[in-house]
Formats: sequence, C-alpha cells, structure tokens
Amino acid sequence: MRISIILLGLPLLMYLYVSALYMGWHLPDPAWLPHAKNHLVRAMFGGVGMALVGLMIVLIPLRRGQVWAWWALLVIGFFTFGGFWLSLVIAEFAQQSELFKVLLVNALSLTSYIAGLWCAWNGLKKSSP
Repeated sequence: MRISIILLGLPLLMYLYVSALYMGWHLPDPAWLPHAKNHLVRAMFGGVGMALVGLMIVLIPLRRGQVWAWWALLVIGFFTFGGFWLSLVIAEFAQQSELFKVLLVNALSLTSYIAGLWCAWNGLKKSSP
C-alpha cells in the first residue's frame, strides 16, 4: 500500500501547489477583469480543498484499507486531473511557451495517479477476506 500512497500523494501535492500558488500569478494581471479574478479565486480555493481532502483520504482511510476511500479518490481524480484535460480541449492554452512543460507535468501526474489507483485496488483486493 505504501507505493500507492506515494503514487497518489505526489500528484495531489502538485495539484495543491498549482491551485494554491501557481494559478495566483493571474491575480495581479490588469488584463484580467474583476469577474474573471472572482472565478479564478473560487477555482483556486476549490482546487486547494480537493487536493487537501484527497490527501487526507490517501493518508487515513486508504492507508487503513477502507474500500470507499478508493472510490472517493477515483472521483477526486476525475474532477481534478480530468478538469485540466477538458479545459485544454475546449479552451486555448494562454502560455504557449509553457505548453510542453505543462502537458508533461500533467501527463506524469495523471499517469502516477492512475498507477496509484491500480496499486491501491490490488492492495485492497489482497487484504479483503
């Protein structure tokens, strides 16, 4: 179960960093309208919450082998990591100079998260009677 905790925890920590700090560089930008900044702050706040809840689920109930935690992490992963890929499909990526780096980090995060879910599922199946 230890490897699944690492594989799930690292992408959630990255999501926490992006939500709490990285997205905030838009706030002082005068080109952003106050209404857009309002949505940004709500997205940042929600992202921080999703990441923290996900980390708590990884570190407490999943570590204890509670199956419901796996399903909750599946949903959290769908909305957190799926949201990036959906936004990339329907909206233009503003910083073309950073596109490769952002795609790479998000692809690695998603791969790690999926691998963590797979390892956790196998660990839960082995520990259940």
